[in-house]
Amino acid sequence: SRKAMRLARNGTGRGDVSEVMRNGIGLLAAALLAAGLLAGCGQAARPAASGPATTTSSSPPRSATAAPAGPASAAPSRPSAPPEFVPLSFTAISVTHWWVLGSLPCGSRDCPAIVTTTDGGASFRYLPAPGGRFGPGLTSPPAAGSIRFADASDGWVFGPALYVTHDGGRRWTAISMPGQVTGLEPGLGEVFSVVTPPAPPCATTGTCTSRTSAARLWRAQPSSNRWSADPAADAVTGGLAVHGRSVWLTNALRTRDGPVAGTGVLHSADGGDHFALEPQPIPGIACSYSPATDTVLWSYCSGGHFSYAYLSADAGAHFASTGPSEGPPTPNGYPNGSTLDAASPTTAAAASDLPGSPLIRTVDGGATWNSAQSPPDRSGTWSLIGFTTPEIGYALWEHHGAT
Repeated sequence: SRKAMRLARNGTGRGDVSEVMRNGIGLLAAALLAAGLLAGCGQAARPAASGPATTTSSSPPRSATAAPAGPASAAPSRPSAPPEFVPLSFTAISVTHWWVLGSLPCGSRDCPAIVTTTDGGASFRYLPAPGGRFGPGLTSPPAAGSIRFADASDGWVFGPALYVTHDGGRRWTAISMPGQVTGLEPGLGEVFSVVTPPAPPCATTGTCTSRTSAARLWRAQPSSNRWSADPAADAVTGGLAVHGRSVWLTNALRTRDGPVAGTGVLHSADGGDHFALEPQPIPGIACSYSPATDTVLWSYCSGGHFSYAYLSADAGAHFASTGPSEGPPTPNGYPNGSTLDAASPTTAAAASDLPGSPLIRTVDGGATWNSAQSPPDRSGTWSLIGFTTPEIGYALWEHHGAT
């Protein structure tokens, strides 16, 4: 199944890239410039904000195509990595400096691999990658499938295991955590992770109680390997997003049958020292959060089989639905697995998980949506990686063709 590679965002600046990767198996990211997707956005780059956690593709698509950089502009250049490299996750700290975690075939299995560039993709070099051989298939996933960097030195490979580097990826150290690291985002002077404990025996016997362990928020200094649980957040489920010193994630409810998805969004404005619980757009379901500023927060929530977009102008204290409830184009009613990312308080883009769908965008806070980029063909799908500045965003086109 296809899931999105997403841009990692730190607390001091956003990275971007003309294309994430090109290879013969078929993954490609394309720049969507101000002339096309983001026309009308402001000119100044804003502080970085943490987007949803990077996800991985369990079965790589077969081929890919680049989107043009806008209706009136030429297609971006195509820096290429080794032809057998399959990207899984992307992170950047500047316009030119980024890393891609992926895989290379090794025998009948796959081996983790990392490539990095300091010239915007004109050239790549390999770095050591933590974790052993894995796959193929869902029965043997990689030890860790996502990557984040906070600066040129400090980075993490995670999900479910956790590894850290403090020398730009030349050496990696395994970090023992009390469960699976299901989300990780660096902020301003802190790095946060969601740690989900192993499934207890009561999960299969149906004897869980309100004291059954739930996922927790953990934090550390980027240059440190010492992680500690954040007592201010209590029980959480996911949806971790960070913008500077602001942190958002979904709470969990402790019930007599064990922890379940909560009804609110936890928000901290002081780097995780204190949290306020605010009403969630749709109580009790999964939401992803995409902050545009410290106070403007876009949310994309799963309401059963479909997703719905909401916007908060007060850091999550109140949410308003966006767009009409029916009728294209609108991100409301897109299937689960679709993506939405914020470029600014008024501008966002959404990608449907349905084959052959265009990228759509709003420039009026979600009141109206319009097609911004047509699909190269009718069988592939878009997913949004994220926005590096209010003007520039990136998307992944994945083509599911015949072998």
